[in-house]
Amino acid sequence: MKAYLTFEYLVEFMSNSVMSKRIDIKAIAIKTTLVLAMSVSGLALSGCSNKGDMSTLSKDEIIVAGDKKIDAVRSLHDLAVDNVAVAQGQLAQEFYDGILVKRNDAKAHYWAERAHSNKDSLGTLVLARMTYYGEEVPQDSAKAVAMLESIKDSRIEVNYILGKMLLEQASDNYSDYQKAIGYIKKAADNGSAVAQYDYAESLRLGLKNTQDLDKKMSDAVKRSVHEYMYMASTSNGDNAAAYRQLGLYFVNGFGVDKNEMNTEKGMKLISTAAELHDSIAKKCIDTNICELDKPVEVKNINE
Repeated sequence: MKAYLTFEYLVEFMSNSVMSKRIDIKAIAIKTTLVLAMSVSGLALSGCSNKGDMSTLSKDEIIVAGDKKIDAVRSLHDLAVDNVAVAQGQLAQEFYDGILVKRNDAKAHYWAERAHSNKDSLGTLVLARMTYYGEEVPQDSAKAVAMLESIKDSRIEVNYILGKMLLEQASDNYSDYQKAIGYIKKAADNGSAVAQYDYAESLRLGLKNTQDLDKKMSDAVKRSVHEYMYMASTSNGDNAAAYRQLGLYFVNGFGVDKNEMNTEKGMKLISTAAELHDSIAKKCIDTNICELDKPVEVKNINE
């Protein structure tokens, strides 16, 4: 319900913001007549009919139920046609996700391109993703990354996406990994729970593979791992993976003393994750063996 109200508000806000720009019915009729005349006489540019098809929204394409929601989708489309950038970006996202309207990559790309040209960050994000995966356009990782870098300061999630993309492309060059992890850290510091989780685990695994780190530095890294995983677990009420992983830290004695008190604390966190249907947490409870990097028999620790 909250998401629906937000969507309705967005459409209403955008409608109000462009009311002064709308031309009257008579002007629209004249313009439409002129376009039709050009088409009949062969003066229309090549490809205009295809673009027109991409810009339309048929009744069958709307799959969300409820008159108000259907009207909201239509209003969003009207605003996109009126060249409202934020509406174009949102419509591109809707066609890409396929929740309110049927998924249509061609239309997602059509509206994303227009939103991007109008400097809308969501449209740029959709276009970058399609470019990265080669959907409707030739695959071009460098171009996708460049587009994302242009909006990384305006959207929290973009830094995380950039980090993951760069990690996929990273070679054995340490600077490539450093840049990727830097983006993930920025997203984590800006409150992204998934980035907080990934950053904590990246630090932990990096520490595991670094043999010559002194104890002072090692302890500092372990504290950071705990802090970021704790932030991930408290970012929302159902982050099962973060609860489980934080619990495993305590059970395995990672960054804390390995004792009965910490084991009990860890198992409580793991139980919370299990209640949220985390399969790894459930396995830990069922078998009394909890794994971080190697099996740990919880029952032996408690004895």
